[in-house]
Amino acid sequence: MKYIIVQAGGRGSRLETLTTNKPKALVPVDNLPMIFHLFNRYPDAKFKIIADYHKDTFKRYLNAFAKVDYEVVEASKKGTCSGIQDCLKSIPDNTPFMLIWCDLVLSEIQRGAFKGDCNYLGISKDFPCRWSYKDNKFEETPSSENGVAGMFIFKDKLQIADVPAEGEFVRYLSTKDISFNRLDMYGGLEIGTMLSYFQNELNKPKCRPFNKMEFKGDIVLKYGINEQGHRLAQDEIAWYKKVVDLGYTNIPKIYGYDPLVMEKIKGQNIFEYAFLTKGFKKALLSRIVTALKDLHNMIPVQQSSIDDCENNYITKTFDRLSTVQELVPFAKDDFVIINGKNVQIYLRLRIR
Repeated sequence: MKYIIVQAGGRGSRLETLTTNKPKALVPVDNLPMIFHLFNRYPDAKFKIIADYHKDTFKRYLNAFAKVDYEVVEASKKGTCSGIQDCLKSIPDNTPFMLIWCDLVLSEIQRGAFKGDCNYLGISKDFPCRWSYKDNKFEETPSSENGVAGMFIFKDKLQIADVPAEGEFVRYLSTKDISFNRLDMYGGLEIGTMLSYFQNELNKPKCRPFNKMEFKGDIVLKYGINEQGHRLAQDEIAWYKKVVDLGYTNIPKIYGYDPLVMEKIKGQNIFEYAFLTKGFKKALLSRIVTALKDLHNMIPVQQSSIDDCENNYITKTFDRLSTVQELVPFAKDDFVIINGKNVQIYLRLRIR
């Protein structure tokens, strides 16, 4: 799939507070902003992303983190048709392309090859949709068996050459005589409402987007899922191997290293326990510090490297800050007014 149009406009009001300060395409699902699941699925595609709500925030975020070929197209009208005509202008003739809603997270079943001379329509099998597709016709009837999921593959742009500048895209398709092959979608996610969001996110492990964790009873499996994750996983595995060889016991039991398999710790951060007294928390922290000192005393003293310290504690920190500088309010200013006083911004001075 060389060209993908992503309809990422709209207020996302059904996601309530999750879209107060950002577009719905940036709402995290499985520890990653929704639209980045699509980027990871099709890393070589050219993306045409239709945006309006919080579009400036969207652009800054994509500029900082998106590693794909993309173009942001600003929607000037209302509805899911808005912006599509502008996207079609840069798609070559006789070229298949995908059009997809940003709140749809595809499952593995959509990775198969498609015939280039056909149109395809994603059909929901796991979540309800307002429109359905049955007997080759679109109907405004809710369905979880024949629902129009929001993923369309067209054999060329002539199929929708007369798409209007505004209005509802599926309603427009219902007036057209376009033949679609059904693409039944099992295991995909549609994160359009607060309910669907919490149903998906509830009780899922929280981790970095380059990691994946699985819980099997009292066992935790941890994987790296990209280059950064694999690199850090090797460092973590090496650390645990070394600590186990030293005979240190204040760590979870380790059952395997490829992937890292360990005992699940049944607990939380001590500050999440509201009923613990300040004195009890202090005692627990003291035990943690003592455990760390015991580990350090098991390792032969080595001369620290000034270069390593500078790289890990200073260089890396400001490299990361430079990446997100455009996303930080007032980051470009030398001073900001707080409670009527001019306060110098340290971040700006250091990144310079």
